[in-house]
Amino acid sequence: MATEEALKLHFMRRAIELSRRAAATGDGEAFGSVIVRDDKIIGEGWNHIKVRHDPTAHGEVEAIRNTCSALKTLHLTGAEIYTNCEPCIMCAAVIQYAGIVKIYYGTTTDDISPHFEDEAGCVDVKAVADDLRKATNQRRIPAEQLLPGEAIKVFDEFHPKKTKS
Repeated sequence: MATEEALKLHFMRRAIELSRRAAATGDGEAFGSVIVRDDKIIGEGWNHIKVRHDPTAHGEVEAIRNTCSALKTLHLTGAEIYTNCEPCIMCAAVIQYAGIVKIYYGTTTDDISPHFEDEAGCVDVKAVADDLRKATNQRRIPAEQLLPGEAIKVFDEFHPKKTKS
């Protein structure tokens, strides 16, 4: 039986292998992820931003989408994610929304930034995180609220308010 540490390394190597696949096939950048629960891989994914023309198709998001779809659930409670690189702010949020309890990562966003900094459309992950800490109306991309009364009626109709006990 494999030790806990050996299993962790096995799962991380699989994430790294998937990152290589993403880059080698031209599907996207070199990012891959594995979702694990109870010491078993329950899903995996790799970056597909280029082939799908989808800026959200990061390795972590693809792994979560694939796993949730296969298991027919929105929640991966108790699962862990192994990813070859520290998750960006978007992926970190999706990981939390999915209920994943632990992240294992290979390299950091700081370590990979020299590989991407001159590319058109490359996002400064730390600048985005700083921007998102601001109030909606103070962020870099202007936002304007319209028809709040009409918009809230849909929630009132289809999502009754929860009462706190």
